[in-house]
Amino acid sequence: MKKILLLLIPIFSLVILHSSALKAEPKTVYPATLKIGIIVEPKTLNPFSATDRWSKNIIKQLYQPLYIKAPKTLDIIPWLAKNKASYDNKKKEVLIHLKQAFWDDGTRFSSEDVVFTVNIIKEFQIPSFYSDWNFVEEVKAIDNETVKFKLAEQRAIFFSQALLTPIIQKKEWVPLVTKARASKNPLKTLLESRPEKASSSGPFRFHEWQPGKKLTLTRSETFFGQEMEINGYKLGPYIDAVSFLIYKDTDQMIDALNKGEIDYIWGGIEPEQIKNIKENLKIYFVTSPINAIQYLSFNLRRKPFHDRSFRQALAYLINKNVIVENVFNNYAVRLDSMIPPGNTKWHNSKTKKYGMNLSRKERIKKAEEILQSAGYRWKEKPGTEYGKVLLMPDGQPVRPITILIPSFGYDALRAISAKFIQEWWKEIGLSVEIRFLAFKKLMKGVKTDHDFDAVVLGWNLGIDPDYFRVFFHSREAVSYGKNFSGYKNRHFDSLAEASAIETDFNKRKKLIIKMEQVLMEDVPYIPLYTPFIIDAYRLDRFHGWLNQLDGIGNIWSLLLIKSMSGI
Repeated sequence: MKKILLLLIPIFSLVILHSSALKAEPKTVYPATLKIGIIVEPKTLNPFSATDRWSKNIIKQLYQPLYIKAPKTLDIIPWLAKNKASYDNKKKEVLIHLKQAFWDDGTRFSSEDVVFTVNIIKEFQIPSFYSDWNFVEEVKAIDNETVKFKLAEQRAIFFSQALLTPIIQKKEWVPLVTKARASKNPLKTLLESRPEKASSSGPFRFHEWQPGKKLTLTRSETFFGQEMEINGYKLGPYIDAVSFLIYKDTDQMIDALNKGEIDYIWGGIEPEQIKNIKENLKIYFVTSPINAIQYLSFNLRRKPFHDRSFRQALAYLINKNVIVENVFNNYAVRLDSMIPPGNTKWHNSKTKKYGMNLSRKERIKKAEEILQSAGYRWKEKPGTEYGKVLLMPDGQPVRPITILIPSFGYDALRAISAKFIQEWWKEIGLSVEIRFLAFKKLMKGVKTDHDFDAVVLGWNLGIDPDYFRVFFHSREAVSYGKNFSGYKNRHFDSLAEASAIETDFNKRKKLIIKMEQVLMEDVPYIPLYTPFIIDAYRLDRFHGWLNQLDGIGNIWSLLLIKSMSGI
């Protein structure tokens, strides 16, 4: 264990300083342009192909959905829609009325834009959205402000995911779609399309993009929500513009924040980098839970990982608290659930917690008891690290195990966490190796070829836990399928199918809890931890930030913040 501790990155304590320290200073007037530091340039403003975080963050200010997640509660509330969506069981239809809204070119937002967007997703089978819409048989414009959806069957994700799809402007996209249809590879052409200006129905409009330098949005005068009260908040935006400034690395970005060249760092700060702020009294840190998990997955197609007892024994050996405390200096939370605790709408705290409150010796003893009950034995082997080798029930030594992880530079803290796990598993007589791979090569081996023993990866998640069904249903346990662990359980499949069509929240949550109980007992994955996101902003520029799951960087904050100068 000592050799692992030598690898640990120095972590420094976070000191949050109160804004009262600023009161004695003279007031400085700043223009109402919010300057945000980022280190990764957005890849596209095409909502169909945006998969990176920064493209999505910017697109969310432009193309708007019919419904949106409310802050704090995460409830689905009307946005471009007027009414709450409800399903007509007899007709298998959902009727939605639209608010009066406009695109930034003055064109009226209409039901035709909605119909066009959905039909394009279905026609081209756009990967990021198609699974949310493939059960919708027809979408029809009844009039300019009314849309009717006919469903093949009632589906929960229609309300929790599909209706949160960003709606594109038909007028802008018809030429791009026509060009894509005429090409040899229509989907590829559409995904690579670049709208000239990215029409906006949101609070901001596209202004300019200087590659490698900055991307700027300005306040849209046509935003439907201006001065409207939604979910208890009177909406702006109250600022003139948002400028995303691109830096080479986080250290440069922190230096810019210290100097006042930017107003806000939208996440991406590592705990050990906090020292670079140098106790600046004008800077405030916000730590928030994120809707993501880091996990270890087994390949259940291979022995001994096909054996639930073996997987459970390995789960007992992993001390998640040690990882959270020593690797993340408590800027993370241990996970005993596939739903992060920050997702308060769906999280269940009463899951099985392997090894909770057990000492190191007690963990090893428990793991050995499980293995012995399942027929495993040990053979003394002098010269090995722990003097013994674990034997399969047939008497053969358990073959060496390899844990795959992305390269150290991809996520150093994940790599250090894997080193802990390697040492813990060795304690019961296993031979364990860690292998670093480039991310693309790793994913091919895991997802396509299924050539792995165990792998440490992460998910960025949606609020709706329908991902249980997507990632663990047996029909996805195929090459290119999302169930790359090869997990198969008929009882789980039946619960997953029932949850997919149940739209009553309380009934569906009970099904989700049962699904998770099955998963935590069968252990195809071991959830490990979820790190906090660390935001930093200057106290002397803007106020009114709204903190929620995934931090203060969200559309609600950009709709509510105001300049300290009063502009």
